[in-house]
Amino acid sequence: MKQLIYSLLLLFILGCGQQEKKENASDKIEDIQYNFDWMIGSWTRTNDDEGNDTFEYWEKISETNYRGLGCTLQNADTVFKENLQLLNKNNVWHLVVTGVNESPTLFKVIEQTHNSFVSENKENEFPNIINYALKDKVLTAVVSSDEMEIAFTFEKQ
Repeated sequence: MKQLIYSLLLLFILGCGQQEKKENASDKIEDIQYNFDWMIGSWTRTNDDEGNDTFEYWEKISETNYRGLGCTLQNADTVFKENLQLLNKNNVWHLVVTGVNESPTLFKVIEQTHNSFVSENKENEFPNIINYALKDKVLTAVVSSDEMEIAFTFEKQ
């Protein structure tokens, strides 16, 4: 009888240990962070206003830092330029935009997949949300607020 009780107790303890391992494994799956290598390269906007040529360039600096540049040319003159950075700080990705406002504007990445991300800054006047996605070799960047949305479509060069 004692042996049966010890056997059942042992099975119960082992079963609890297995359940804990399964819970820890699923926690790790949820914590997976994707990289942004799918954005690397030179991109040309295909839905630009007539007379404008808009480009984005992305490069990987390190596992936690990507650098980008966005610019629009009009008759060979630069009419818009912004510096972009995807930066992982304390396990949180941010899209950092400089060159547009006096100080850098940070957008926290709130959703991410293997080929897209959504970043948000509710305090910024416009945009509040910046969404990048790659589908069928086309990169889209959508900047939006509650009142307005602008979509940029790019092809890789």
